[in-house]
Amino acid sequence: MTRPRSLQHLLGLGDSARLIERVRYLRSVNGHLRACLDTETSNHVQVADVNSERMLVHIDSTAWATRLRYQSPQLLRCLHRHPSLAQLRRIEIRVTPLAQPASSSPQPATLSAANAAIIDSTADSLSDPNLRTALKRLARRGRSN
Repeated sequence: MTRPRSLQHLLGLGDSARLIERVRYLRSVNGHLRACLDTETSNHVQVADVNSERMLVHIDSTAWATRLRYQSPQLLRCLHRHPSLAQLRRIEIRVTPLAQPASSSPQPATLSAANAAIIDSTADSLSDPNLRTALKRLARRGRSN
């Protein structure tokens, strides 16, 4: 009977080990990127990929992307202090909005009795029969609620 292998041992093999090492590297680079930015901007960025000459950064809005583009020259100088980023030549910025939670179904609009009365009196003063009919129908809907 063979002994069970530990998860740590299994993750240290082949593709899993390379993947874990890549994640650690990107986490390290992401930390360095955030250290180069002010706190407000750093909360909106995430390093998605990096190679010897290019860093791909995801950011959650176009406003923050514009701000980051203006900071790119200073940011590159700061990133060059990281040993593995010394050859970095450009930063690509892609806007990837944060996933919004699914919203509940919208509440139907309601019309108060007071507003229904205002719409009804406005309808009485109109000369256009189609508009008057539409407003009267809308006013009735408010009174029935």
